[in-house]
This record gives sequence, structure tokens and C-alpha cells, in this order.
Amino acid sequence: MSEKTYDLYDLEDKYQQSLDDCKKFLVSKGRVVKGTKISKSRIDYMVSINATCPLCGAIFNGKNSNTEHILPLGLGGKNVANNKIQLCVACNSAKNNLIQSYLGQPPYWKYYDDKWSTIKKFILWSEFVSDEGIRFSDSVPSMHQRFLDARFGGIEDNINVRGYGRLSSWKVGDEPDINFDQRKTKKVLRDTKDKTKSGFFSMIESGIGILGDKIFSDKKKKIRPKTRVQNTQVKEIINPHVKEKELELESLEEVIIKLVGKDEITLQKLGIKISKYENKRSGGKGTREFFATYGHKGTMKNILEKELGDKIDISGDHPNLQIKINSLESLEEVIIKLVGKEEITLQKLGIKISKYEHKRSGKTGTKTFFTTYGHKGTMKNILEKEMGDKVDISGEHPNLKIKIKL
Repeated sequence: MSEKTYDLYDLEDKYQQSLDDCKKFLVSKGRVVKGTKISKSRIDYMVSINATCPLCGAIFNGKNSNTEHILPLGLGGKNVANNKIQLCVACNSAKNNLIQSYLGQPPYWKYYDDKWSTIKKFILWSEFVSDEGIRFSDSVPSMHQRFLDARFGGIEDNINVRGYGRLSSWKVGDEPDINFDQRKTKKVLRDTKDKTKSGFFSMIESGIGILGDKIFSDKKKKIRPKTRVQNTQVKEIINPHVKEKELELESLEEVIIKLVGKDEITLQKLGIKISKYENKRSGGKGTREFFATYGHKGTMKNILEKELGDKIDISGDHPNLQIKINSLESLEEVIIKLVGKEEITLQKLGIKISKYEHKRSGKTGTKTFFTTYGHKGTMKNILEKEMGDKVDISGEHPNLKIKIKL
């Protein structure tokens, strides 16, 4: 399936009303209206289901978010639901720094004549990321990269989002409407009026090496040829200085469990251990070469979560990610514990499962939870199939209830 791409012409058509409102406001030197926050009930609901910032994936806790006006009030934005979105404090600050880095301090009408083109790009970028998330914001490369610089130090790292867009697009009880895992996103978008690629994509195309979650330039490093792994025996020539030899190849799971050990360690420390292991095993070094031996590409975090998701637990935020080996409770044990002695709604159980999964693996959602046990489908169907003799599900959707059979 072909991916849809966007350029500035597409975005101008889509958000022409915002551009017109801003231009009218700046030309007339309009008065900035006062902004208000979203309701406490909405914030409490987002916290209860572990919703994230729609831009960076930070999980809301009730104290780490601000109400952002998509078209800034200082550029003519209105204090209405369709122009509001809840962002984490860091992303809210980064957006403010972004516009001020281009225009300076308000009032912004004084910059209209000289910098309308820049103002327009900022508006298009702000509107678009509020509807689609940061995964597509490279359609305005200059804004995209400047935001990455302000928010992530220049590089967006493995963003996993389960958040909400415009306030007008959802209500309490709705599922998040901005959902994506950047690790699975392959869309590349360009500003057709600016052929210069963003620094982020230029780095990718010039070659990036990864040690743990630390990214470093690999331009001068020659990647050694590797043979394809077959069974448990591999014969390869790693480099001209290492003689051809027979190597016993341990499984990826065996190596990671051995290197991590019984205690939780940082992903960076695991990267160092992997590098030493690879050097001892083959004469090579680096996590890239280690994972390539098993046929995997990507960041260490992504590979481990994909290949060993049920065996490990990766938690925390970059650059302080932690990893430990999981002792996985059975599905039956978890459900009995979460339901308890009293009958509860299936919706409440879903919230409990989401919180349990986040505590266990750093991820959220019932889908992720059940996938860990190899199950797909609705929660009701899975529980009736796997625990039909242990649970009793009654009622009609959306008021289904569950209790543990005595």
C-alpha cells in the first residue's frame, strides 16, 4: 500500500481558515484573548487510562501537562475547544520556544511584513501535528527539526503515542484518537517549497550507529561483511585481522538473559556488555553488529521489545531506560487479582489491565497485555475462551460485568 504524503500546498488547503484568521489578526493588530484550561474531569480521565502527550508520548500524571492553543492566542487563535490540545509541560514549552526562536517576543504583529512566510509555516506545522502527531511533522522540515532540537536535543527517539488531539474531537470515555508507534512509521514527508532535508533524516541517510540508546556518527566505520546465520553453527570472517573460525552461536534470548542477569540494569550498560560480548565472540564490536548476526536491524530497545517482549521488561524514559528479566504472572493469576472478590465492569477491568501493563512493561492498553500471552481479539472473547471456567461475564455491551467464580 502506498503511503500518503503531504506538502505545504496540501496543508495550506487544509488549514486555510487558520491562516486567514492569523493574517487578519496581525494586520489589524488585534487584541489577544484570555485562554482557559481544559476541565479537571478530562484531565482525570486521561490520567486514569494512562493517556500520553500526543507529541512525545510522555504519560500524563495530572501535574505534568498544560493546555496548549494550537493557533497561539498571540497569533489570533481563539479560546475554543477546536483550538485546544493537552500537551506535556516539556512539549508545551518547546512549542513556545519554537515560535519565539523565529519571531522573538510578542506582540507578533510587528513581524508580519518581514516574516509572514515563517509564521505561516509554524501555523501549518502546529495545526498538522495537533491532528496527526509528530510522526508526520517533517512535511514542514524547518519547524520539525527546530522542535526536535528544543524538545529532544535534535533526535526523536522511539515515540509511542496514545493521546488525544483537539479538545473538540473527543469527550470523557472516548478512546485516544492519536495512536501510533513511531518504530512502525515509515512515512517520509517533505516541504516541496524547501528541498533541503531535515537534519534528522540527513543523519539517518548518512549512516547512524547505535550503542545502547546513544546515537553516534558511523560514517568512517566500514561495516564488515557477514554470512547468514544457519542453525547454531556459523562460520564467518569478521575482519582481515581475525582468522576464520567455528563459532557456537547462542540464541538471542540466551545471551540477553545472561548479560542482564538477575538485577535491573540500564539499557546503556547492556549495550556495553553486548559490545564486549561481540568482541570476544567474533572480534567485532557494537550492538549493531551483534543484532545483525541474528538478522535484526534497528535500535536495541525496539529489537528487544519485538523479539523478547514476554521475557523482558523495559521501563523509564530515554536516556535512562532500564531493563530486567521478567517473571511473568499467568493470565489467570493477573485477572483474578485485578477483578478481586467483587463484580466489576469490563471497562473498569480494562483500565486496571492498562495500569498493570504500564507498571509491568512501560506500555499501556489491553491489546498489549493480551498480546504478551499470545492472544488476539476482544477482551470478552479472550477471557471467555481462556478462563471460561474461572470467570462469569454477564450483561450487554457497553455495560458488561465480570466476576470470579467461587
